[in-house]
Amino acid sequence: MKLKYKILWIDDQMDDILSIGTKDDIQDYLKELEFEPTIDCYETRAIAEEKLTQYQYDLILSDYVIGAGENRGNYLIEWIRSNGIFTEVLFYSAEKDFEKALVKTDRISYFSLVGDEGYREFKQKVYWLIDQTVRKFEELTPMRGLVMAETSSLDSKVENILADYFLPDDKETDKLKEKILKKIEDSLLSNFTKNEKFQTELLALKLRDKSAYEIVKGRVYDASKKAWTIEKLIKLNKLEEKDGFSSFFENYKKDVLDLRNNLAHARSEIIDDIEWLIVDGGDPEKYGAEECKEIRKCLRKYSTNLDELHQIVSLNSQKIIDEKLQDNPPRKEN
Repeated sequence: MKLKYKILWIDDQMDDILSIGTKDDIQDYLKELEFEPTIDCYETRAIAEEKLTQYQYDLILSDYVIGAGENRGNYLIEWIRSNGIFTEVLFYSAEKDFEKALVKTDRISYFSLVGDEGYREFKQKVYWLIDQTVRKFEELTPMRGLVMAETSSLDSKVENILADYFLPDDKETDKLKEKILKKIEDSLLSNFTKNEKFQTELLALKLRDKSAYEIVKGRVYDASKKAWTIEKLIKLNKLEEKDGFSSFFENYKKDVLDLRNNLAHARSEIIDDIEWLIVDGGDPEKYGAEECKEIRKCLRKYSTNLDELHQIVSLNSQKIIDEKLQDNPPRKEN
């Protein structure tokens, strides 16, 4: 599980499920938890099994009776477990005592669709199972994994924005490239003594021989400096007053870069029945479901904002390239 939560739903009367809005309600619930929901719906066991061999799901929902013979739920769960898939499964049915065929199987739940309130209560059961699966991933170790994966994805988005911005190689991009080089050089110089001045000058000279793309991908142009550059692009595109873009560098450093660093080095302690994160040199910070939800919300926000900026930067860069081609069309070969 990352920021996406995937559900596989099997029912041979899926149109009825969709018509009463149950799927939409479950999607909304996942959005409230700050996940990006995907609910794949299929009407046959064969298609569902094919999808299970291709994708990982966080939860499986299935009508117990999806056809005759081996299409019943006890055969489906046997296939699922025999293929090493240990995802939580919820079977439901209006058939009386159907759960008796499932009592010896692990990591499954069942729900009897009886009465007028059946589907409303069924949704509550699904919500409860979602909460249980999410809680397991909110423990510190898996949460670290989520944050590392998602912040790495943000790193890639930032690099792609910068690479596209520098693609036209015009006067405007040269100005920003010069500012970046100066910032990198100042950082390098601060790590050397005066006796090593020649070495730092040589290092800076080598840096200036590199293309903008090589600099964007280089280690000396670290995540903090890249975020600083993104703020420059935000201002160039007059987005700084827009929600999520103001004070970008300061906020991104605190919300993403510092978060990644702190979680990487934090340890967990229970104080008065409350879990706290302890980072050397810092004050304890409360850690629980609401804090994890806020982390997911924050990461989703930056992902969306960077996608928006990337679209703007890409369009502007392509426009500059097209204008250059119009002014200097390529020569035709004889």
